[in-house]
Amino acid sequence: MEEQNVNHRRWDELAPDALGLIFGRLSLEELLMVMPSVCKSWENVVKGSYCWQEININDWCYDSTPEKIDRMVRMLINRSDGCMRKLSVSNLCGNAIISFIADNASSLQMLELVRCDMTDEVLELEAEKFSSVTSLDLSYSYQIGARSLLAMGNSCPQLTSLSRKMHPTDIQNEVGQDDEALAIANSMPNLRKLEISYLVVGTEAVMEIIQKCRNLELLDLKGCWETWIDHEELKLKFPNLKILEIKSDLDELYDSDSWDESNDEGDEFEENVVFFFFE
Repeated sequence: MEEQNVNHRRWDELAPDALGLIFGRLSLEELLMVMPSVCKSWENVVKGSYCWQEININDWCYDSTPEKIDRMVRMLINRSDGCMRKLSVSNLCGNAIISFIADNASSLQMLELVRCDMTDEVLELEAEKFSSVTSLDLSYSYQIGARSLLAMGNSCPQLTSLSRKMHPTDIQNEVGQDDEALAIANSMPNLRKLEISYLVVGTEAVMEIIQKCRNLELLDLKGCWETWIDHEELKLKFPNLKILEIKSDLDELYDSDSWDESNDEGDEFEENVVFFFFE
């Protein structure tokens, strides 16, 4: 049998956009420190916009300082050359970096600002620049509240996913956050997925969300101890809605045998998690 002739292309001859997709699977350290040293064409790809249309440096942020994170975010956004579709970052500090992100957010669709030290004032001021965002995560950012959620909701008409999770060890010291729930209800009618685990909200505020966000398909209420849902009633009125809750009580959550203090995102013990599927 004759061998078929196969055309092979060298790695350094691949199109920059193809290399960008491949390189996007690498860690930040590999992408910045290893790939540029392989050959000139790979160095050009890493320095160009193809690798930075989706920026996710959450893992790298855990072991870094706010100053280094600030510089890294600015460098990578500049490299994206206005083509950034996703930004996932944590532990940002200060309003200036938020304003810089907003100034480069014309193509941004997914924004995750987790554990960031920013204020309501900056998000109110810059919210209109995030108008293309469809997925938003503002979890564990304690300096912002209802004003930020209202501003972002009013400015992002295509928003379909919101995550506003809190840490379970902080809920005992938190004041009520019904105003945040009402801000969501009044400004984000197109939500399909909402995570508000460990938010201190009451039943009436949650019901406002359910009644006004008519497209809602998944509602995460894990750790919302002050919320009591009549599942039989909701099953009839909102058959497509799925609610995620925890059936354990608060004392069990803080039991030393069932809670790992090293888990700073509040990942719950699966044996206590119950899905309510209204189908």
